[in-house]
Amino acid sequence: MPVNKITRNLIVPLIDTAGAWTGTGTDTGAKWVPIDLSTTFEMEYNAQTDTASYICYKNDFTVHTGYQPGMDQEIALYEDNPMYKFINDLRHRMPVGGETTFPCLVAEVPASGTGTTEGQVWVETLITIDTLNTVDGTLSFHLDFNGDPVDVSVTGLGTNAIKVTKKTS
Repeated sequence: MPVNKITRNLIVPLIDTAGAWTGTGTDTGAKWVPIDLSTTFEMEYNAQTDTASYICYKNDFTVHTGYQPGMDQEIALYEDNPMYKFINDLRHRMPVGGETTFPCLVAEVPASGTGTTEGQVWVETLITIDTLNTVDGTLSFHLDFNGDPVDVSVTGLGTNAIKVTKKTS
């Protein structure tokens, strides 16, 4: 049986730098920009748990109560790169509150090369600027994927006409 390996270029994080995608349908007004020139991709799911000590059990009882996904990221320092321009602008402005949340999409391209590109959007992703490192040529930041993800289908990945549509049940 042939196996199609999922490689680093097939799971793509993108930010709606216009902050327009609301999760209610299509992405009118959204500007999806890939986090492309990065050398890191480790999405943490950070399971949240609750532990209770019931008298009927010798040992404690732990259950999952939710997740708090996040991701450390970086972008290479190329002034003509749209993601660098966006993150660098945040660095200069040092915004707070709602000015630091943007929709973030993690798209998954089929390894087979056929089929639908799917993904999840977190509408209220908090972006925290971390470190400007001119020696290594990177600007690092952290993404906190807040709230519940919205399942989506994605077209136009790799173009300037990316369209994200909420899946219907």
